[in-house]
Amino acid sequence: MWAQMVEGFSGQVGENFKQDSGDHVIQRFARALSELYAHEDGGTTPPAHLNAEFETLWIQVDAALGPTEETE
Repeated sequence: MWAQMVEGFSGQVGENFKQDSGDHVIQRFARALSELYAHEDGGTTPPAHLNAEFETLWIQVDAALGPTEETE
């Protein structure tokens, strides 16, 4: 699911976001999501700052992608 999401963002924006390096908001979002998945898989509670970072990044990703056909 994570890889498909990142590939979808890559196709939408026209950049390869599956690379490990980079500081685009989508890459930061994907890294935060990956950390959240790791906590879920490990049965641990993610730190509050990670949840807050994820929420902030989600808002930024949504703004960066702009309206989709469904929302127009």
